[in-house]
Amino acid sequence: MADGYAQLAPGYYYIAFTDKANTPYTTTNPQAFLSQKAINRRQSQQIDITEEDLPVDPAYVQQVEQAGNVRIHHALKWMNGVVIETYDTVALDAIDQLNFVDTASSVLIRPDSSGKWAGAQFHKDKFNTKALSGAAVSSGDSVYGGAQAQIEQINIHYLHEEGHTGAGMLIAVMDAGFSGMDTLEAYASLMASGRVKATYDFVRRDSLLTYRASTHGTYVMGCMAAKDTGVVIGTAPDADYLLLRTENVFSEYILEEYHWAAAAEFADSAGAYVFNTSLGYTTFDDPRQNHEYPDLDGNSTVITRAANTAATKGILVVNSAGNYGNAQWRYIGAPADGDGVLAVGAVDVGGNLAGFSSRGPNAAGMVKPNVMANGVFAATPGYFQPIEYVNGTSFSGPIIAGAAACLWQANSNRTALEIKQAIEESAHLFNNPNDDFGYGIPHFPAADWNFTGTEEEVFNTNELLVYPNPANRVINVSEIAQGESIQIFDLAGKLWIKTRNASIDVSMLQPGVYIVKADSKTSKLVIQR
Repeated sequence: MADGYAQLAPGYYYIAFTDKANTPYTTTNPQAFLSQKAINRRQSQQIDITEEDLPVDPAYVQQVEQAGNVRIHHALKWMNGVVIETYDTVALDAIDQLNFVDTASSVLIRPDSSGKWAGAQFHKDKFNTKALSGAAVSSGDSVYGGAQAQIEQINIHYLHEEGHTGAGMLIAVMDAGFSGMDTLEAYASLMASGRVKATYDFVRRDSLLTYRASTHGTYVMGCMAAKDTGVVIGTAPDADYLLLRTENVFSEYILEEYHWAAAAEFADSAGAYVFNTSLGYTTFDDPRQNHEYPDLDGNSTVITRAANTAATKGILVVNSAGNYGNAQWRYIGAPADGDGVLAVGAVDVGGNLAGFSSRGPNAAGMVKPNVMANGVFAATPGYFQPIEYVNGTSFSGPIIAGAAACLWQANSNRTALEIKQAIEESAHLFNNPNDDFGYGIPHFPAADWNFTGTEEEVFNTNELLVYPNPANRVINVSEIAQGESIQIFDLAGKLWIKTRNASIDVSMLQPGVYIVKADSKTSKLVIQR
């Protein structure tokens, strides 16, 4: 092969093709390779079906497979090539001679001369799966139970109360496995109602380990799909889901980025609207495959290119930023660096930065992470207790992915890009992003108002004169009657200040958007620091 590693058989290789010239598929008959749901998603966003969407030429695949002792693992239409496993160096030489093979782009993606897993270690740097057990948290009368704080932090409960709980939205979850998810009470309604629309293991090429391989995806799903009233409820408890295993937790090779690309194509074809991935890639068991920071420019790694392609198909791609903040490598991983990816970092429920949360920007200077959510003692269904508490951006990501599905359900005529932008614009640091928080913590009612105009109608009447605005420490209110009461609310409707003074100290308020009211007069106030 072009990389000179052919002698290291057995191994996994990516074989690139030069064209799709003889494919029997056409863009005029997309029903042959896309579900109607996928076609509808494109049409609603005015996205064309192009040659990139066409499956690879099956004749090319067949010739590669017939070159010798070769097993096809994935046919990747967006990249136009196949992932193969072979023990046969003669077959590799024969494949090199095929006139439709792009030898310069064909590479070894997992060497394994022993035929055994090479790196028998669990890669905890990518995600924190260790859960802290605990009994259900008393949350008053909240239906959300222990998840109340993480729900209220982004105010997604307001959309839930309006009936937007993710129903009809298809979310694809790429992860390491969903062990035991089919037996836990919090997922009973999900399973019984048939809302797990498909499962597949892209590591093994079957579905046998979907509910066995790893508990990580089970905890991740709890932040979205859990529905155990008074105990724990996720951000999209009524959505539909695809459960896709792409990660082998016992070894780390760039092969897993190709697994993810195959899963992304599958999820796109199935009609998913939102992706959630709580994985990230930087270093590998074979150091020759390692990503360097300049590689994380938003467009270079295999998995990032696949994620960006998914975004061009009208999918909202949500990815955890990574847990490298306290490490020598402190930056986001791939594909969180992607131009089209909504990367999510972690804060605690008080809005304080989690030290482990990976920092931005990406190597091209793009704001990363994009937004933040709770990833410190995040509540999720447990195995030995009703709730367990987990740490990591692995859990802040799905909190946002589920909430995004609800926002899109509420505004079904909008595009994936518009949903992404609305979430960013609702965040508390949108006007002053930084490398730790990105645009900050989203406020989902404000994201919804971005489409409906409600905020403008109700809160931007500007009858009340408030200055300076934006403000920092002190504001002044004029044109009100003497002794008139002034009240300051956040956008969730919580009253923070009530006074009769025209000069008001607002130093105790967190940066963000507030509403100042005096009798029937209102104005919007922005606090920045």
